[in-house]
Amino acid sequence: LALNRPAEVFPVHRIYCIGRNYAAHAREMGSDPTREPPFFFQKPNDAIQYVAPGQIADHPYPALTRNYHYEVELVAALQHVFGYAVGLDMTRRDLQGDMKDQKKPWEIGKSFDLSAPIGPIHRVARTGPFPRGAITLAVNAPLRAQGGDLIYSGTPENVGAVVRGT
Repeated sequence: LALNRPAEVFPVHRIYCIGRNYAAHAREMGSDPTREPPFFFQKPNDAIQYVAPGQIADHPYPALTRNYHYEVELVAALQHVFGYAVGLDMTRRDLQGDMKDQKKPWEIGKSFDLSAPIGPIHRVARTGPFPRGAITLAVNAPLRAQGGDLIYSGTPENVGAVVRGT
């Protein structure tokens, strides 16, 4: 995975994601944030789709789903916080929901090829920590999602459907 300087790379081994750690997003997805604690899940490292700064990615609509969503998130490349990036946690929401209904693990909705588009990693050694900031997502120009002032990981709220071919 490229860093914010062209000659640098970051070797990705695993992708850890946090679910249900923002109350607004938990409510948006039909959960009660006071009853259901946050949890972790993984995506395989081949889920990464690198998106260079200023570029627009041609992101494929995956197989097996008819309800595909984006979730914009801050990404931290950790070894005592190595750096930060902005990424998307792409979700086949229908498959995830089917597995939730069956009380089974729902990785099929989250872990698939190219389900983790990401921008460059900005090294903390160069940028310093991010005590405040905003994360936004535009889909074909209109602003679709905007994160809060203090972002650690997870989806604050405002997920949305991806329309095939747009």
